[in-house]
Amino acid sequence: MIAIHDLHKRYGDLVVLCGLSLRVADGEIYGLLGPNGAGKSTLLHLMLGFLRPDQGTIHLLGSDNLEQMRQRIGYIPERQRYHTHYSAREYLRFLGQFSGMGGAELHDRVDHELITVGLGDVADRKLGTFSKGMLQRFGVAQALLGDPDLLLIDEPTSGLDPSGRRAFVELLKQVRRRGHTILLCTHHFHEVELLCDRVGMLVGGRITFEGDVQKLRSVAKSLQIQTAELNTTLQTQLTTLEPSITCDNQTIFIKENSAALQALVLRTLLDADVPILQLEPLERPLEHLYRQAVREERRGEAEAERRGGEEAETRRRGDTETRRGENAGWRSETAGRRGDEEAERRSNEDAERWSEDARRREGEDRVASTRNAAPIESTPLVEHPAPSIIPPAPWAKPKAPETVARGEGDTLLNQLLGQGEGKSQGTEEQENRGTTEQGNNRTGEQGN
Repeated sequence: MIAIHDLHKRYGDLVVLCGLSLRVADGEIYGLLGPNGAGKSTLLHLMLGFLRPDQGTIHLLGSDNLEQMRQRIGYIPERQRYHTHYSAREYLRFLGQFSGMGGAELHDRVDHELITVGLGDVADRKLGTFSKGMLQRFGVAQALLGDPDLLLIDEPTSGLDPSGRRAFVELLKQVRRRGHTILLCTHHFHEVELLCDRVGMLVGGRITFEGDVQKLRSVAKSLQIQTAELNTTLQTQLTTLEPSITCDNQTIFIKENSAALQALVLRTLLDADVPILQLEPLERPLEHLYRQAVREERRGEAEAERRGGEEAETRRRGDTETRRGENAGWRSETAGRRGDEEAERRSNEDAERWSEDARRREGEDRVASTRNAAPIESTPLVEHPAPSIIPPAPWAKPKAPETVARGEGDTLLNQLLGQGEGKSQGTEEQENRGTTEQGNNRTGEQGN
């Protein structure tokens, strides 16, 4: 009916399922025990095809096509969400029609399932008026509506009070008689003890403990012996017989009881003349087995965490030493660079000082050579004629500079000046003639 092999699932760095393998026979009720967050809901989502496994195989009802098998599976989730404006009868009819059912068969089926779960009298009430326990029972009705071969139940009594839990357990007992194969995921031990044929403990992402419920309960027997007062020597002698034996002044408790161990303890007490007041077999509940598995798992996790912490500390120390070495090398390199810079600075200062001394000595040598040199005789200055400032006329043909003598240059200059004077003399004569006429006119006017 259910065959799961080497199933793995993780969310990022969080490993949820790690190598889980599970088999449930046809008609069997299997209880999967695990704390909150153990991966029970994730397993059911994988079985329904809502999630895909990272590794491993899942076969339900003889097939690995999970989508096709959904019509033959009833599912009761931990958190149920319904359209609260529908009545219980209306909602179940809607689900039946959605699944392909109809007609009188659907009406009869809806009424039958509501009566089975104890909601026949409130079938026409709105779901929004239902209590938590009523909604849980309604969830069973909707899961049974299609008469599934496999029923998956996730934390059915979560959020219910003790009376609601007892009522729901009784309801599941009725469902059990119908012959459905049931996988019950829960963290309540009494539900498994009362309902299930076999039990598996989901710890650390895998099944760590599995077996028949009745056999587990019969194997897990403890014995409590009430005696007269035990002295310290006898207490030490008893506890050294078997690690599972603990005792105090008047009580001996044997955790893992067996006929041979029980006979050995009783013989020790009789040899010491200690009166035995009462022998009381104590059936250790399934919860103790589960807690032992959880403790071992947590002990392993703590050991792994401790080792991981030691490895991390070792890596940290190694990194610290590496950084110290790098820092030492950096400081050495920095010191070397500083030494090189200081040497270069001193070299530059020495070179500049030597250059300054050389320039100073050179200046002193020039001054000394000047003082020791013979006096320089003065040479009279030769007066040179000023060059002509008037350029030649554009129409004049210049002579080569080497053939023009001083006299010829003066003649050319006079010619140019003469032409200018000729033009200006005519103008002056006209002006003088006008001036004379004006004077004569004034003289005649005065005579008259």
